[in-house]
Amino acid sequence: MEDMRIYQIDISGQVVESEIAPFSLPGLKINPDENGDSIITVKTDQSGLIGLIRHLHALGFELLSINILN
Repeated sequence: MEDMRIYQIDISGQVVESEIAPFSLPGLKINPDENGDSIITVKTDQSGLIGLIRHLHALGFELLSINILN
């Protein structure tokens, strides 16, 4: 079993929760940053992270960075 970690994903543009609701993971939070981009924070394992990234990519969002917070 993989370790659960808290990831911070920076996305170009505004992500609306309803756009990713079908793939919404427990504890997923979306916050805007000062540049008009979105910061997604989620606690998941690596498999869940990859699924979320694929979903965001399919919606046309540009990934700026991914960081592990813990």
